[in-house]
Amino acid sequence: EAGGITMMDAWYTTSAQTHSTGVQLFDSNWDRLSAESAKKMTNIGSAMSESSGVWTFPETGKYWIQFKSYFNGNGNTYYAGLKIYNADDEILNTAFTNRFAATIYPWPHSWAMAMTFLDVDDTTDNKCKVKLSSQQGSTSVWYSSSDMQTSAFFIRMGDS
Repeated sequence: EAGGITMMDAWYTTSAQTHSTGVQLFDSNWDRLSAESAKKMTNIGSAMSESSGVWTFPETGKYWIQFKSYFNGNGNTYYAGLKIYNADDEILNTAFTNRFAATIYPWPHSWAMAMTFLDVDDTTDNKCKVKLSSQQGSTSVWYSSSDMQTSAFFIRMGDS
């Protein structure tokens, strides 16, 4: 029997999303990484599916999930971050930036990366989503297919 990872799927956003304050679902403009855009990296196995910001797993198993985002804030932005949720809106993990510093650039930049594991024992009910969380000041997430500034990675690590 062959070992190793049988599923790895990478996605990126294709346009910026701007948010003023609170929590907002990343619910649009996701595109699956293709071999042409991947700089010699390719997906392995079955693909995730995304609809209105809700991610569905292609098969049961134990998954490692990572969301990364590059932020553009302003001097009033206290923090920005990512929150990974399950289908029941329970937080699985979070990651936040430090305070944005307008003294460095006119449009301060920062990034966050949140990771978690999820045991998917039912592909109908076990889903995930990621939300942008920010306080004060307008915050935008950057996008780029060439370097995946805002991206999602899903790796099936093994059976449930």
